[in-house]
Amino acid sequence: MFNEHGVILHFVGVGEDITEKKKLQSLLQDMSYMDGLTGIANRRRFDDFLNHEWNRACRNSKSLAIIMTDIDFFKRYNDSLGHLAGDDALKRVAQP
Repeated sequence: MFNEHGVILHFVGVGEDITEKKKLQSLLQDMSYMDGLTGIANRRRFDDFLNHEWNRACRNSKSLAIIMTDIDFFKRYNDSLGHLAGDDALKRVAQP
């Protein structure tokens, strides 16, 4: 609201605390990058991380090494002992 000389007499401001909303967004972001069973980074996180590191290596003319692992005969283990046993095996392999 202004007076006859154009000077502000009053103003109104509106604010909202978005702390909880930001916490929820952060949690959802974290969850979208983590495997629900093992709690380790999932394929999406791996792809994003690899892309970032690849670009960084290219920018800096550096090499990039990747080590991949595989659980031999996991399908057979999972099929013969059941998915619960397979889930337990994955959790054990994922432990630090």
